[in-house]
Amino acid sequence: SRAFVLGLLGAILMGVCGQYAGKYVPGIWGLVRGHMPVTVYGFLILAVVALNPLIGKIRASWRLQSGELALIFALTLVACGITDGGLMRNFPRMLIHPVIVNHVTPGWKEVDALGYTPPVLLANGGQYDKKIAEGYVLPMGTPGHPIPISDVPWRAWWKPLTFWTPLILLSMLGVISLSVLIHRQWADRERLRYPLAEVASILMRHDEAGRTLILRNRLFWVGFAVVMFIDIVNGIKVWFPSGVGIPLSFDCSALSERFPGFMKTPGASNLAWPERYPACIGVAFLMAADISFSLGIANLVSVLVLYLMISFGMNMGGNQNWGGVSEWTGFGSFLAMGAMIVYVGRRYYWHTLREAVTFRPQPETETSGVWACRGFLVCTLGAAAMLTAVGLDPLIAVLVIGLVLLTFVVCARMNAECGVFYYIPTWAMPGAVAGLFGLAVLGPVPIIVIGMVWYMLI
Repeated sequence: SRAFVLGLLGAILMGVCGQYAGKYVPGIWGLVRGHMPVTVYGFLILAVVALNPLIGKIRASWRLQSGELALIFALTLVACGITDGGLMRNFPRMLIHPVIVNHVTPGWKEVDALGYTPPVLLANGGQYDKKIAEGYVLPMGTPGHPIPISDVPWRAWWKPLTFWTPLILLSMLGVISLSVLIHRQWADRERLRYPLAEVASILMRHDEAGRTLILRNRLFWVGFAVVMFIDIVNGIKVWFPSGVGIPLSFDCSALSERFPGFMKTPGASNLAWPERYPACIGVAFLMAADISFSLGIANLVSVLVLYLMISFGMNMGGNQNWGGVSEWTGFGSFLAMGAMIVYVGRRYYWHTLREAVTFRPQPETETSGVWACRGFLVCTLGAAAMLTAVGLDPLIAVLVIGLVLLTFVVCARMNAECGVFYYIPTWAMPGAVAGLFGLAVLGPVPIIVIGMVWYMLI
């Protein structure tokens, strides 16, 4: 019970303070972003290195056990998936921003852009209201005198909230159910290493006396001391710019002068200022050597390939919203990866699906996986039905939810097998669907709905 309470408090702390510290404290960025948020892993290290041993000296029975630390860790991570870049970076901004842009952009008015958008998707039904728009963009209260919650113009917000909130919840529950289902295949049958989970697991391991095993490892303390020293020195330099700093990046900008054409290639700018990340080095230590090598060389190889294709006259221009060669290639790689994931576990997935639908026992299934599959099907069909209700064709609605889930599964695979803790797909669903069917066939309403769903859920 105490672990649940502490985890809930940690989740509230991340939700309330996570993104604000990054906005207002110099030198801090991405505290709750990515699959390895600095705050959560940092608090875990602090608890293992300092807090838990101190509590154990006061009374051994008060020391947090491995299972308790894991529960606190998991609950706090869930909040990070909602805060900042996970969800709240775009929601509820996406509900009002198109209305404001439509009001100040003549081109939008000329083509009646919001006329093609279902009113339930936007604040105030897509109608511009100065008080509502300025109330969102500008502060409604004054410093030290926040407005009461009753002053929020809920009349403009309740309809889109009643649509998007259930859709977001269905997608989250569907992804959690799918995670339970595929985890059995990945962990027990394919033996994936889950590097980021292994980092936390190593920190939580205790001996019979309740003492943390990693604290007895001299190599851990050497690495900890080196990284801590670098961070302290560079942290001081942020506050006192005239101080000494330890550079973690290399200035290779001379490449732009020596190879100007090559350095204009998309992605080549990363080669001009390569940077060392101690966390990447540590996670790479937990991965297979071939995976670490692939991740390290992937950017260079992709830039070389793009440069050669552009040199041969191929048009590599494009946009996530309407597609292009690069975007469609990225989408194709996701499709291929998704197909391989399904193919490798086809027997387990098929038997689990059959038992979930027919309620007849099948070989090689597990109760948790079967119920997860049922939850996944219910959530998927529910989300598709909601999209159908706002104007999408049922088959397109199912495709949209399927592409959302495909994105989560492939990104999760990158996380579970490669330890990639910050990853952004190079494609977006509007451009991918437009490439499959064509803009003229789809029409404006589906493209707008698909775009809003993508930016809300992904």
